Amino acid sequence: MKYIEILKDIIEEVHPIFERMSSAQFSEKPSDDKWSPKEILGHLVDSAFNNHRRLILAENQDNLLFEGYDQDQWVKRNNYQNRSKNDVLELWRISNLHFGESVNSLSREKLNAKTKVHSYFAWSMIPFEEGKEESIVYLIADYIYHTEHHIVQILPEYERKIGFNDEGYVIN
Repeated sequence: MKYIEILKDIIEEVHPIFERMSSAQFSEKPSDDKWSPKEILGHLVDSAFNNHRRLILAENQDNLLFEGYDQDQWVKRNNYQNRSKNDVLELWRISNLHFGESVNSLSREKLNAKTKVHSYFAWSMIPFEEGKEESIVYLIADYIYHTEHHIVQILPEYERKIGFNDEGYVIN
């Protein structure tokens, strides 16, 4: 699937840049109520775990109803700010590769099966109309879009590979 190749390309592009950042840069919070780059990547780890779970559940469901999660609580509870830069960075890299493998293990039939019974409208990155028909591919595209949204917060010069327009997600 092209989306997973894009995710791998993203990791290969930004991981070395993140590695070159100092631990101090990686831990610097713009303000007390904002996440540091380390916490942003930790949040992306949590997103990978939650979306991986959604993929696993989707294989045995005839709908795409999934719970959201309290992202601030997860970041706080996982204590990313006080963990080493290298640990968080490696966890981010591995969790994304793992997510990609889970996507690759889904059948084409399951990937492309459309349903109006989903919860995308409740937690997706881009507002989604309740009752609009969609497949698990939307979750995958939304996951990558979300990942890139946060990469831009750390690396403002980063050029996104996934965009969004009236038709939905598009590959740039």
